Amino acid sequence: MENKIEVGFKPRTWLLVILIIIGLAISVVLLDKYIDYRKVKKSKRESIFEKLQKKAEEQEDKFNKEYEETQKEIDEEEKASKVESFNSWYEFYAGSQYGTPTTWVLEKVITHNKTSKNHILTVKRGDTETTDEETIRNIKNGLSTSKKYEIIYDYDEDGYIYRINIR
Repeated sequence: MENKIEVGFKPRTWLLVILIIIGLAISVVLLDKYIDYRKVKKSKRESIFEKLQKKAEEQEDKFNKEYEETQKEIDEEEKASKVESFNSWYEFYAGSQYGTPTTWVLEKVITHNKTSKNHILTVKRGDTETTDEETIRNIKNGLSTSKKYEIIYDYDEDGYIYRINIR
């Protein structure tokens, strides 16, 4: 018998080719799954980042709103304190006073009007209403120390005394 060498594929060669094809197919499927996994992971990462960024923006907005409200309250309290501080000395003399305390109030008005650019005070006595220093001095000099006078204040829209009525 003669040994003939057949040209072509042997069964083991076919098996090897099939295994290589199966290996390649599995590799392609796994590579596709890995790429999909990376895309999903990246997408999830971006989604989480967007959520965190949105949450941070919400927190910042909340903080800014609370800060503005607190600052507004502080400003209002400071304004009220300034108004109270300004008015307190004058309000101490509100109501019925003898001539001497009334002259003190007028002297304080003269001093205040000289030194202040804001909240210039007006004095009203009878038909005379003035901010002029000399006229206020004349009103002061016309008061009797033994007589009682009524001191009444008028307030502006900010709460400051702006007019002192002496009756």
